[in-house]
Amino acid sequence: MASFTITPLSPVLSRPFEVRIALERLANKFHVPAPNIRFSHGRKKGVYLKHEDTILIGPNAWNGLTNTFLHCMSHAIVHKVSTDQEFHGIRFLDTLWQVVLAHYGNPEQYSWYADHSVVFEYGRNKIRSQKMEWE
Repeated sequence: MASFTITPLSPVLSRPFEVRIALERLANKFHVPAPNIRFSHGRKKGVYLKHEDTILIGPNAWNGLTNTFLHCMSHAIVHKVSTDQEFHGIRFLDTLWQVVLAHYGNPEQYSWYADHSVVFEYGRNKIRSQKMEWE
């Protein structure tokens, strides 16, 4: 996958319309149809429902609205472009990395530490290896 950056309205998404704009921009950048998105005011997690092609998310999501959206969007992209459906496998992790770069421009803005342990390890190791390359 190629590296690229999107300049969103704000890197931190706080309103549904901002999430919808980010969803469209990421779908266009990754050349996939945009999934549907539904907002639930009390929902404390986000999930990608592949059978409905829908991201279901709430403002109190476990990793913050922005990062939970990016995580779910990565699942949607993997589902649309790959037969590798391992839940948090290398295809997903590489896609999440590219989505984070596309959205933030800087992978350190994503809260890797608050994500699943395999995602945290991947992000931490990738950031460390890039810092060594930059030195």
